[in-house]
Formats: sequence, C-alpha cells, structure tokens
Amino acid sequence: MIHRLSIATLLVAIVLSAGCSNSDTGKQHTGPSQPPNATTADKTTATGPTTETDSATAADKLLKQARQLLVAKKPSAAFKTLERCLKINNQLAEAWFLRAGILADFGEPAKALRSFNRAVTLAPKTPQYRNARGFFLLSRNKLKEAIADFAEAIKIDPAYPQPYNNRGLALLAQQEYQQAIDDFSKAIELDPKYVDAFNNRGFAYLKVGKFEEARKDFDQAIALNPKYVNAYNNRAMLHAERGDLKAAVADLTAAIELDRYNPSLYRYRAQAYRELGDDEKARQDLERVTWLAKLERINRQLARRPQDPEVHIQRAELLAAGGEKDIALASFQAAEKVAPNHARIFVRRAEFWLEEGEFDKAIADCDRAIAIEPSIEAYSVRGDAYFQKGDYDKAIGDFQRARRIDVTVAEAYWRRAQQHEAAGRKEAAAADRQRAIELEPSFAERK
Repeated sequence: MIHRLSIATLLVAIVLSAGCSNSDTGKQHTGPSQPPNATTADKTTATGPTTETDSATAADKLLKQARQLLVAKKPSAAFKTLERCLKINNQLAEAWFLRAGILADFGEPAKALRSFNRAVTLAPKTPQYRNARGFFLLSRNKLKEAIADFAEAIKIDPAYPQPYNNRGLALLAQQEYQQAIDDFSKAIELDPKYVDAFNNRGFAYLKVGKFEEARKDFDQAIALNPKYVNAYNNRAMLHAERGDLKAAVADLTAAIELDRYNPSLYRYRAQAYRELGDDEKARQDLERVTWLAKLERINRQLARRPQDPEVHIQRAELLAAGGEKDIALASFQAAEKVAPNHARIFVRRAEFWLEEGEFDKAIADCDRAIAIEPSIEAYSVRGDAYFQKGDYDKAIGDFQRARRIDVTVAEAYWRRAQQHEAAGRKEAAAADRQRAIELEPSFAERK
C-alpha cells in the first residue's frame, strides 16, 4: 500500500509551510521558490490608490482567515471565505489554489481542476502549485498529465523533494518500478527523513521481489514515524510473502492499534489468521469488517441528516455494540443537542447505562424520558435498573406500568417475597411467591 494524503491535508501542509505537498513529512522546504502567499500575480487595478490598498488589505485578511479555517479543518467555512476574497481580488493565486483543493475534496473535480489551472496560470513558477495539481491529476488517474506537472515542478526547483516522490507514485501506477525507485531515492537524497518516500520505495521494492531492500525501507519508515500505519501494513505484506504469518499478524495488529477503523487491516489479518489455522480470530476480524461497513453507512446518513436524532441514536447504539463506549456516549450527547425533547434519546442511553452497570444514571435518563413522554420502554428499562439495585417495590411498579410478564418480573416478585418473609410479613410473602410462580411455573420447584 502506497501512501497518499487527501487534497485537504495537502492544502493544510502547504498553508503551514512552503514546499509541502502530498506525503509531506512537515519539514519545511528551503529551495529557491517563493512561498505560495508570495507568488500571486499583480492585483486588479482599482479606481484610486486608497481603494486599491483597502481592497488588497481586505482580500489579504480574508485569505488569512481561509488558511486558519483550513488548519482548523473547517473547509466549508474556508470555501465561503475564499469566495469573498476572490470577489474582491480574483488575481490571488493562493486563493484559487486553496479553493481548488476544497472543491476536490468536495467531489467537484471539474471545478477543482479549473481552479488549479487558474492558480498555475497566475503563478507559473510556483512549484508547489504544479506539484499539487499533479497530485490531484494523479488522484484522477490522469497519469501522463500528473507526471508532466511533477516534472515541471522539479524543473522549477530541482531541490524540492515532494514532486520526486509523487512522480514515483505515478510511475508505480504505470508499473515502471525501477524508475519509481529512482524517484523515491532522489526524494530521500534531498530529505533523508522523508518517511513517505521510504515507505513508497519499500513498496516498489516489494513489487519487484527485492524483499530485503523492502524490509529495510519499511523498518526505516517506522523508525522515523512509529505511528505510520501504512509502513506496518506494507511490512506485514512482506512478511506474508516470505511465509512468516505470525510476523504479519504482529504488524497488522500494530497497525490496527493505530487505525482501528480501517477495514482493510482487519481483512488482511483475518486472512493471515485463517492461513495460520485460527478460524475463530479470523471470524472475529471479519465481523469487525462488517461492523465497520455498517458504521460507514450510518456516518453517510448522518452527513446527509445531521439534525435527525434517530440517526445519532442508531450510531450510538452501533458504537456501543462495537465496544466504542466513549464515542457512543458522544453520539448520544450529539442527539440530545439537536433534539433535547426527544424522549427516545434518554431511553436508549438508559439502556446503555444499564449494560454498563450504571443503574442510577439509567434511572435518571428514564426519569427524563418519562417527563417528556411516558412510554412502556422507559418504564421497562427503569424497572430493570431498580431490579438491579435491589429495589423490588419500585421495579415491580415499573414492570406493571410497562405491562411486562417475563422471568425477570417473576424474579422480582420472588425476591420481594423473600424480603417480606425476612420482615415477618408472611401473607405478603405468600402473595408475591404465588405471583412469581404464576409468571414462571418452574419457580414452584424452588425451596
């Protein structure tokens, strides 16, 4: 697995330091090219020096705000700010550049490409823009055009490592492995701590069967960044190719600890477990893959209907079932925020608290639900919570309101009968014991 970042991540990197690109390690490039915010074309002509200065200042302020919003991972707000900026001054190359990346991540490739083109036209000697457009074209599988952009970025600034790495990715996609290795090697020569280039070169070595070289590159990538998921995954692939399935499982487990929502990692590990003969662990991993697919579907629904409390509830319940308890609670809280008077939120969260053994919290949430809208569900859950606390009077009262007839209700009567017996209330004990047997005849065999 090669390593690529989203266009948005690429944009944030470029905003933070000139010379960053996809797969950038965060090390600032110090080649001859100017930073993006210093390579804009001449401003549009205004009616007078005061108006021109004021417009330029306003546009620069908006551009700065857009950068900050991107760093804060608020692309929608950043896009709106950039639109205002470009309305004042449509000659700002960086504004078009940032706009392009947002459009790319929003699934608007045609509009994104037009904005990238505008940025490159306004600042043709800025290698970062060429590199970023090349990465965008690479993501669209336009390999020839991408390679041309990377080559132009290298021509403008031969000491800029990122386009070498990215051209290597394009060459990998064309199965030109040795040329890809050469480009990754050049990127590493320019930046010896370029973790992505080590990982990508290792992948290329793996593809041509140079396993020892691949291992060294994956080891180096992990040494540079112990939290680098792709390098663990790729090294696991290498171990599997060599037949060392236990080592493959170990690396995949390390990757999962870092990225537990990645279904591919569980799928690969399930395959390794199956080949090792551990069918139970393979089954568990495949169940996790299914769970993640359900979570992805709900997340998509939530993106479309963020104000629907029922979608938040479904997400919370699925997360709880998958052992993600803290995030489940956050989803319940999100549901409460969008619909504070939706009683089902509190009933479902009460069920969560009941499973966690937090009986007082379950009762409190049921109380809130009943205050909003009394329901059989709320009384039933609260009855279970009172039962677990040993308050059988209140439990039976709620079970009656919920019209429940089951073994738990029978058990509540039986245990209250024992309490009556201990207190010397023989008639009450006999009545409760009789009711328990009516509900669950097998209790007649109890002593």
